[in-house]
Amino acid sequence: ISEKARANLKAFSRAWLLDHVNPYTGLPLAHDPVLATLSLVNEEFLVIAWGRAPELIPRYRARFLEWKAAKGLPEGDEASFPAFLSEIEGDLFRDLRAFVKDELGVRCPVVTTAADSRGLDPDRGTIGDVVDAHGYYAHPSFPVTPWQLPARFSLGSPIREEAVLPRNRFPLRLTDRPFTVSEIA
Repeated sequence: ISEKARANLKAFSRAWLLDHVNPYTGLPLAHDPVLATLSLVNEEFLVIAWGRAPELIPRYRARFLEWKAAKGLPEGDEASFPAFLSEIEGDLFRDLRAFVKDELGVRCPVVTTAADSRGLDPDRGTIGDVVDAHGYYAHPSFPVTPWQLPARFSLGSPIREEAVLPRNRFPLRLTDRPFTVSEIA
């Protein structure tokens, strides 16, 4: 939603991928085979996160009005807001993928974000070179305060439960590209 923020992200990415040199190969990270994949965003889906920064809400709402006008949608149409967010996120992913691949010369496959959210945007997985998912069988829960001890863990057996984690992640794959599960516990 902010061209200044996008430019800042690109400047950071350029510095990280081109200025960091592997001392063993002498190659910048963008060209080094040490990177198996490059994830553009980790688990921050715009459809879920757009309202977390209250100061940005007016920007999203104004841009949504412009988007509706350009598409000939009625001004009072709120049902298309998720489609609007999905479209601007897809545009960002396309732009960032082109930037890292074409401008910076990144050689490894690019992942847009975890495919767990593809139900929110069926096309999201088609932008990256690889479809990636995250899955947590025994993710901790925090019964008192979020992300603070005490924590509770499942002691069940994933095998006894018919491999529920991989079984629930495989439908996220696309048949025309590699599929990975980069976070699993």
